[in-house]
Parts: sequence; C-alpha cells; structure tokens
Amino acid sequence: MEKGEFIKFCVNNSVEITPDFLELFEKEKLLYPIKRWVYPKEYAIIKQHTFLSDKQVYDSTYSSLLELEEEIFKFCNLYLFNRINHPFDEKDKDWQQYLLDPTDNEFIIWKDYKVNYVDESGESWSTVRAQNYYSYWQIYELDGINDFRKSYFTVRFNDKENYYYRTCDKEFVEKWSRSNKNNILRFYQFESHYAFLCEFIQSYERNIFIAFKEKNAGDFLTEEELNILENNILNKCNKLMEIYDFTIDNLYEFLEVLCKKYFYEYKEKTKLQDLIKRDIWYCIQMIIYLTGDTWEDISLKIGRKGQIATYYKLYSRGEKNTLEVLFPNEREEIKERAMIYVDRIVKSYNKQSTPKYQLTNTDISNFIEFIETNDLDHFLIFIADSNVDYFSQKYKSKKNLTFYLRNLSIFIEEIIKTVGLNSIDEIRTQYIGDISGIKTILKPICKEETWWNTYVELEKEIAQKANSNNITILINKLPDEINKKNIRDKQRQFILLNILKATIIRNYYAHNSAKINNFKTSYPLLFESILNSIFIIWVIGKDKIRNE
Repeated sequence: MEKGEFIKFCVNNSVEITPDFLELFEKEKLLYPIKRWVYPKEYAIIKQHTFLSDKQVYDSTYSSLLELEEEIFKFCNLYLFNRINHPFDEKDKDWQQYLLDPTDNEFIIWKDYKVNYVDESGESWSTVRAQNYYSYWQIYELDGINDFRKSYFTVRFNDKENYYYRTCDKEFVEKWSRSNKNNILRFYQFESHYAFLCEFIQSYERNIFIAFKEKNAGDFLTEEELNILENNILNKCNKLMEIYDFTIDNLYEFLEVLCKKYFYEYKEKTKLQDLIKRDIWYCIQMIIYLTGDTWEDISLKIGRKGQIATYYKLYSRGEKNTLEVLFPNEREEIKERAMIYVDRIVKSYNKQSTPKYQLTNTDISNFIEFIETNDLDHFLIFIADSNVDYFSQKYKSKKNLTFYLRNLSIFIEEIIKTVGLNSIDEIRTQYIGDISGIKTILKPICKEETWWNTYVELEKEIAQKANSNNITILINKLPDEINKKNIRDKQRQFILLNILKATIIRNYYAHNSAKINNFKTSYPLLFESILNSIFIIWVIGKDKIRNE
C-alpha cells in the first residue's frame, strides 16, 4: 500500500497514525516502509507536468520507470490484466534500481525528497521524488508501537494556554534502537513469516479472481479449470517455501503465534481481531495446500494453543480446540444447540413412558448417528432454529414456526421410510416404490403393536377430516375420542395421542397452507407431540434395523 492508503487502512481499523509519526518511527528504526520508490528529480518534474497537462514528454532515458508505471497500472487493474505478482517483486528488472529497501539505507528526512522548481513560464511548483510503500500486516507492528508509547504517557501543563494535556515521553521512546525493537514488538521475529503470508494471500486471491473473471454469476469452474487453479496456487506455495527457506513446522509455529495474538493481544481490539482471524484462515489454507492436511487435522495439531481461557461445547461440554473457537463448525454448532432441546424433550418423554418405550442415552446417540448417516440431519436444523425463532419477536421468526412444524411432520414420514429401508428384508421390501401417508408407511413397522388397530380407526374417524377450519378442534378432542375406545393403558393413550396429533398435522399441511389458530400458544404442545412420535417410532423401529 502507498503511504496514504496505508494510513487510511490503519485509521479504518482503529490504529492511530499520521505521516509525521511514520517518519518518526522510521527515524528511530522501529517501523520501515517495505519499499521506497525513488526517482530522479527530472522524472518527478516531468511526471507532475505530464499529469497536469496530459501531454507525454518522457524520453528513452526513463524507459524502465515508464515500464514500471505501466506494470503497476496492470497490477491495479485486474479486471483488464491477468497480473498475479506485484512489479516490485520482480528482482531481475531494470526498474529495481529505483526501488530501495529503507532498512539498508541511511535515513533521510522526508522533506528532503521534496522537489521545488520553476517552470518555463516562471511559475513556482513543488513535487516529491519518492513514494513510501507499506504492507498491510505492518498495522500490527504499528499498534504495538502505539501501545508501547501510551504506556509512557504523562500529564503536562501548558502555561500559555492554561490547560493540562497528555503526552508521551518522546525522548524515552526515541532512544530505542532497532537492536532493541524486540523489546517493544514481540512480533518482530515473525516479519519474514508475514511477508511470506502476504505474498500467498496476493497470489491466492488473484488466481481465484482470474479463474472466475469470465464466468457468469452462479457459474462453476469445470474440472479442468479447477485443476489449473489448484495447481497455480500450489506451485506458488512451493515457490514461496523455497524462497523463504521455510518448513511446515515453521508455518505451524507461525499459526500458533497468530492464534495467541488473537486471544491475548487483540481481545479488546475487535477490528484487529478480525484482521488476525483472516490471517489465521489464510495460514491454514497454505498448510492445507502444502501438506494435504484437512482442517480437522490442523485443528488437532494446534489443539488449545493460544487460548486465553477454556471454551466448552454447549451440550457435550467437551473442550473446544482453538480453531473450533475461531471458525466454528456450523454442523457441529447446530447439533450442539439442537441436542440441548432434544435432551429436555427426551426427559419429558421418558417420564410419560414405560420402560419398554423409554430411550437411553445410547438410544439417542444411535438415533443421531442414524439420521446423520442417512442425510436426515436437517432434523437438527429444525430443532435448533425453531427454539431460537420461538423466542424471537421478528415477523420472519413467527412465520418460520409454521415451516418448522410442517417440515417436522414431513420428517416423520422420512424417518419411517428410512428405518424401513434399513430394516430386515421382510419389512424393507414393503418400502420399495412410491408410498406416502403416515398410516401407510407406519403399517409395516407398527402393525403388530397393541395400539395399531385403534390408531387405524381414529385416523379414519378424525385425522382424515382435518382442514383449516377444524384442525384445532380435532386436536383438542383427541383425548376424549381415545377414551371412547376404552383405552385405559396410559402408555397406549400416550402413543395414540402423540401419533394421531402428528398425523393430523401432517395431513393438514399436505393440503393447507393457512396458519393454525392460536398458533403461538398451541405450538409447544404440537411441536412436542411430533418429537414424541419420532421417539416412539425409533423405539419400535431400531430393533428391526438389520445389522450389517
């Protein structure tokens, strides 16, 4: 970034800096520009007048500088030119004579780069013959310097203006030489690692942009295009490893440092935390390309390193690894949230069930494993999200509750069919083909149950009659209708009540889209009935699943 762009970048990320302090820090050997582009006085004058008059007055004396200007233009216009590497990084070009490394040169006060001159008409002008460039990661060093300076703030009194003001003991700060920079910046020793990462990010993002540049929105890369992209990124990674003479262990060490900085140094600096989190992500990508390690492999290797405290999972209460905290696995997070609610419903379900129908922890674990194995884990999404939306006052959340109830009633058919197709052959064959309706798909699994015949009768007498006008009435009269069948066994009553409610809801949503009356108040009971029905079906069906 050019100096002005770097200052804007720092200010936007809540790191204070001005041109004067950048110059001061360079003078005191604390923070150097990455590159200083210095051009001859004559070129600086011509450059300014060319810009002002829009007339080309250069000659062949400055051909390499003109070429550099052109290549920088190409680099900055990726929409038009496929330039991956920055021209400053091309070591074999003639323009390198104008690019200085400030760390290898004596400090010159910046105003000495100013050029004052008088043009042909006698008008006075001024311009500069140097531009300073910084890398984005130097914001971290700058923040460290600022923190160091602030620790030596003192309060002083202005006699002339009659007020107190806070200032830094400038003389003390300025005495620190580069040899002692590490006392101020613990990050100093990893500058080369960051230069490495910066080049990777540049190449990674530009290769991806170029690969998709000619694609329409929503288009995917072909297999050949994807292979080319992956190979380009991998080749760059290998080249950088060779240039910087790094090992994989060096990258893991750097990743640990980044994680520690995220939790310790930037825990109260959210914008810098976001930046360092981005760097952690890119560092992980680089390791993946170079080693073939998966995200999970890297997470295990890092473990809990860098954490300022122990983070636990919501339901299982297992300790989270550092990368799990930084980049939560959405699937696992949904599962953790859903299981809190499932656990509560299971406890309520077991209290109302006899031992034959109760669920153990192992039963629930097997159920979750079964739905995950068979791509039915959207069940967990419904559970997790419905619990959040129920307590939200947003319009969208209220509408979503209807969708969750409908989707869970459909899920009952999905789980029954999936259990059936995984059952012993005698049952499995009855699920081959297109079958629908809860009663129809329940029959192969439940027809031997003592409550089945009563369910069939009530399903015909009540459930099939559900519509938008009578659904609440039918659900409310179910206990009385069950009693009319002289069902005295509480377990059979419980099963019939829940599965009939689920059947009514499923039949209703198959033909209606209007919301249920008094939906907000009846929702918890309807929701719980569907979950109870799913548990009942699992209790009955799990023993019929064939062992592979």
